[in-house]
Amino acid sequence: MRRPRDVRLVPREPMCANCYVRWLCLPGGLATADVERLASLVRRYGPLKRGETLHQAGTPSSSLYAVQSGALKTLRVAADGREQITGFHLAGDLIGLDAIDNPVRPSFAIALENTWTCEIPHGALETLSKEVPQLQRALMRLVSRELVAAQTSLMTMGTPNAEQRVLAVLIDICTRLHARFGSSGAFRLPITRTDIANYVGLTSETVSRVFVRLQDRGIIAASGRTVQILDPTLAQGHCR
Repeated sequence: MRRPRDVRLVPREPMCANCYVRWLCLPGGLATADVERLASLVRRYGPLKRGETLHQAGTPSSSLYAVQSGALKTLRVAADGREQITGFHLAGDLIGLDAIDNPVRPSFAIALENTWTCEIPHGALETLSKEVPQLQRALMRLVSRELVAAQTSLMTMGTPNAEQRVLAVLIDICTRLHARFGSSGAFRLPITRTDIANYVGLTSETVSRVFVRLQDRGIIAASGRTVQILDPTLAQGHCR
């Protein structure tokens, strides 16, 4: 893991009202005046380059981070030094929900590509959410989304079928990218095959073989990190 650097603090900007993923993040559903109040709490950080660390495990937990652009992965390190990726976070996602009730962060957050994030202090967010019920509901919606994602991940990891594990990750990432960018065509995945292997508990060689088999069956097209789900119905059925 690369040594984290001090990210540059960008002067506060009222980005929330104009952010292209605001509907996925905390401002979604808020009145204009409340969006401005939320924006007044936000500080933007970036750019983080690929491999650089947003926060480390064991550091004080005082803020949430919203991904404004780019992508990050979160991971935990076991006592034996083994690293386990716990999630992939795209624009509009919140990072740090697992530390709201913890004095320190349990995981690392590492950029997968050039990334900008928005920091939202816990205390200020809690105070504002008491005054703006819609913000509290938005936060609960995002917590629920995180729980559903975690449960889906557990189900995926529970299958012994390597193709199902890998395909489930590809469907998830491509679906989320489609929701953000509005195209069902080919996407450049922000995650490497090594990342996928770590996340689903396989070797990189196995993941590469799975990619070849899925292409041979006409389920996906892949070139490097560029992937397209050619037959969504067949892909979904293959994951059941």
